Amino acid sequence: GLAEGDGAFSYEAHVRRGGKKLRACDLDKRDYKRRFGELDVAFLAKEIARGEKELDARMQEAGEEAIGSEATQIQQWRNQANGHLALLKKRGAFSFLGLPPESNETDVQKRYKKMAFELHPDKGGDHAKFKERLVQP
Repeated sequence: GLAEGDGAFSYEAHVRRGGKKLRACDLDKRDYKRRFGELDVAFLAKEIARGEKELDARMQEAGEEAIGSEATQIQQWRNQANGHLALLKKRGAFSFLGLPPESNETDVQKRYKKMAFELHPDKGGDHAKFKERLVQP
């Protein structure tokens, strides 16, 4: 099982460490809370892993109001996570194209066409070789 404050799902597993140089993807506890809310990821992982009997016991123990509040928090967290995921996908696509996140549709189209030309197996990005292939019988 998952222990409190322990393992890959805890904030502590991902906090900044001492004087180590950080990568852009390293976050501290404050960053995680700002991005994903006050809900603890370890708590969510435990909720997902609970069996039917454990879940029934938890629901009887907590009461309707607490369960409703937790359900609302989980839904809010899911909505925030989905929003962040959409942003990451968009940034990932821009990164793949070598464009900054503030690029517009025209920039994306130009870069896509350039990359398609450079990567096309028949063209290889070299205009002379491309013309030579077109002229050969």
